[in-house]
Amino acid sequence: MSSDTATAIHDEVLLTEPEAARLLRIAPTSLKTARCREAPNFPPCLRVGRLVRYRRETILRWLQERESAPPQQRPAKRRGR
Repeated sequence: MSSDTATAIHDEVLLTEPEAARLLRIAPTSLKTARCREAPNFPPCLRVGRLVRYRRETILRWLQERESAPPQQRPAKRRGR
């Protein structure tokens, strides 16, 4: 393993399930349920032995991909007299 790879791995922030849920602002049980059901609309997790971890960068990227575009400006409706 090169020193660049080792540094990159060392710099990754791995979150526990409660920490990931806090970052997503959802209940930890919701995240766990989604993981157990392998829900495709939730960020992927890592397993380290029996432990479940989430990469912080993956969650942030996942959130960014799901940001909705700002609503289009609609002209104000004119009231009839």
